[in-house]
Amino acid sequence: MTAYYKPEWDTDTYYDQLLASQAYSTAEECKQSLEDAVIKRCMADVEVGLLLSGGLDSSIIGAIMAQPNVREKLTATHGKRL
Repeated sequence: MTAYYKPEWDTDTYYDQLLASQAYSTAEECKQSLEDAVIKRCMADVEVGLLLSGGLDSSIIGAIMAQPNVREKLTATHGKRL
């Protein structure tokens, strides 16, 4: 039988390489990366909301969205207060 499809993630070393490439040297570097990701995904022409599940991940995203330095970069809010 010939395998015609071999996805790159279907290897033993793919996830090891992925984790190694995303390692942060400092907590500040990790925080900045999270802030950049939130800003990138919250840019819109209208107000953006967040559905909270009560989990740690949505709580962290909500806290990042509420920071003044992040809110001023969001397109729809233009730094408005919550």
